[in-house]
Amino acid sequence: MILNQENQEKCRKLLDRYGYRPQLMMLIEECSELIKAVCKMFRNGTCASAPSENFLEEMADVAVMFEQACMMFNITAAEINKRAKEKLDKKVSG
Repeated sequence: MILNQENQEKCRKLLDRYGYRPQLMMLIEECSELIKAVCKMFRNGTCASAPSENFLEEMADVAVMFEQACMMFNITAAEINKRAKEKLDKKVSG
């Protein structure tokens, strides 16, 4: 998906090591941390400028967990792109 082949392989190893449930719980945690990073950017008035280091770190964490979630449920990039296209088409035309 968003990660290169080397990072995808590392995601697979971590998923195999820790299992589905712990990694899904980690997905929740990482999404929460990204939300907090965005809130801090709004609070600090920096949301319209360059992203903070914390924001970039949390985006990377969510990308890793997103990749693992796709692996868990055999979700392909094509499936994600199809749904994204449907949602974007509605928003653009609406």
